[in-house]
Amino acid sequence: MQLLAPNVHMIPAGPVNTYLIEDPSGLLLIDTGFSRHVPHILSSIRETGRSPQELKHILITHAHPDHAGAAAGLKKHCNAQIWAPASDAPILRGEEPMRPLKRAPGLLRWAMFTAISMMKETIPPVHVDRELHGDETLPFGKGLRLIHTPGHTKGHLALLLEGEQKILFAVDTCANLPGLGLDLSVAYEDIEEGKRSLRKLCDHEFDMVCFGHGKPIRENAAERFRAKWK
Repeated sequence: MQLLAPNVHMIPAGPVNTYLIEDPSGLLLIDTGFSRHVPHILSSIRETGRSPQELKHILITHAHPDHAGAAAGLKKHCNAQIWAPASDAPILRGEEPMRPLKRAPGLLRWAMFTAISMMKETIPPVHVDRELHGDETLPFGKGLRLIHTPGHTKGHLALLLEGEQKILFAVDTCANLPGLGLDLSVAYEDIEEGKRSLRKLCDHEFDMVCFGHGKPIRENAAERFRAKWK
């Protein structure tokens, strides 16, 4: 677990990053990892000196097993509310199957996409308490702005945490992986729409950018992001 800023923690869960925000109203978890990561997330919360019972909200950025797989299991332990993108909520509830993904270009992505496809992971169905549409600000910290960034999935959300240090959670709009650097994610439902979403994020100001996969960029984050995607 890594402290990114006051009250903001990164909790790696296997190949995916989840994020914990401490707020006076309770704890907020951004994404969950795979279903097997429930014990890891609970123990990580305890490492901060907080109780899993203080986890009040789980915000799912998009309906893929590595980001939403542990939501149902976590809810049993802490009764947190599940918030998720409206377009992806039917998948989380088990009403619709996951939409097909297309691999982004490149040999390394081909290998990663093949490995992911062989895992056959699923999302245990979970009730969604609130459907999110983007372009609204949630009352966490000094404001957590939702930015609808379709492409990786139809409902994908990026998040901008306001404060003395602005943190952009780009999640799976792109990645910052060893061997690839700051580049496209492995796969998208619609890669061209994904690129438009990346250009949309360039219009925002932020000091740090965090990803669903890979290390955060802490220095000159907005400048480096724009240099790549603007």
